[in-house]
Amino acid sequence: MIRSPDVRKMVYNMNEKSTSQADGITRIGQRFDVASANIASYYGQTIQWETELKYLGIHIVCSRGFKCSLTAAKRSFYKAANAVFGKIGGRSSEDVILQLIRSKCMPALLYGLEACP
Repeated sequence: MIRSPDVRKMVYNMNEKSTSQADGITRIGQRFDVASANIASYYGQTIQWETELKYLGIHIVCSRGFKCSLTAAKRSFYKAANAVFGKIGGRSSEDVILQLIRSKCMPALLYGLEACP
């Protein structure tokens, strides 16, 4: 059984780790390229200004309008396709290769595409 002080300490440590590694802010709109003052987190750490953020698997880019980067999605697609080709090589028929590409590689490319303009 976990006692109450241990839970608070555990939550504090989880929050401390998440703010130091994953948090960042970006600006979207007319003044996206204007330098801004640093913002401190609840734990006193400075939150970095980023030009690209990853949120739920979507890479949002700092720009005048809402813009997503597909570079990471393309990289994941090629990584999965190379893994498929590395395992089966040219030993299978084209139909089998295309079905594997559709089922294993295309989801990596299409994930979150509805959110991108």
